[in-house]
Amino acid sequence: MAQVSKVELHPFSDHPAAAAMLHLARGQLNRAYRLHGLPSPDPLCRDTCIDDPVAEGVGLARERFGEAFAKWEAEMPADLVEPVLQILQEACAVLSERPELHAAEITALEASALLQRLQTALD
Repeated sequence: MAQVSKVELHPFSDHPAAAAMLHLARGQLNRAYRLHGLPSPDPLCRDTCIDDPVAEGVGLARERFGEAFAKWEAEMPADLVEPVLQILQEACAVLSERPELHAAEITALEASALLQRLQTALD
C-alpha cells in the first residue's frame, strides 16, 4: 500500500487566524464530499467521520479530540492542497466584495500564501 504524502502545517502555528481560515476551508471541502455521498478525504477520525472539527471552535476541538486534533491540525494530505487553495481563493474573491470584511480577506490571503509556500516546498 502506498503511503499518502502529507503537508506539514507547522508554519500555521505562528498565524492563528490563517490557521483558522485553513481549518474552515478544509471543513468546507470535507462537507462537500459528504454532501455528494463520497467519503471525506480528510476527516479527523476516520471511524467517526469528523469532517469539520473546528465547526464549534478550535478550543473546543482541542479539548474534545486532544492528540488526534493536534495531528489533524499539524498535517494535511498533499492531494488536498489544490482544492483547499481553490476554496481559499474563492473566499478571497467573495470577501473582497465586502469592505467591512477586509480583515477576513487579508486572513484568507495569508492562509492561501502560506499553503502555496508549503506546496512549493513539497514539489
